[in-house]
Amino acid sequence: MNDDRLKKLSAVRRLPSYLNKLYELKGRGGSTVTLTELALRLNWDDSVIMDDLVLFGAASRMDVGFKIDYVISVLEAY
Repeated sequence: MNDDRLKKLSAVRRLPSYLNKLYELKGRGGSTVTLTELALRLNWDDSVIMDDLVLFGAASRMDVGFKIDYVISVLEAY
């Protein structure tokens, strides 16, 4: 398996963790999340998360972070 396919497969396997954490943050009243906050909450490297969000097409950023509803919708559609 080539390196790109392996990266994509690894990212897809992380999808449930992203969705669970994003729904948890949304349930607590959050509307945005920063890359750093998401990395700390998932205990993952922020570069891995950014690469995954770019792959899924959810890397549209604002100054205050990622819109949780938008990222959830993109990840679910993927």
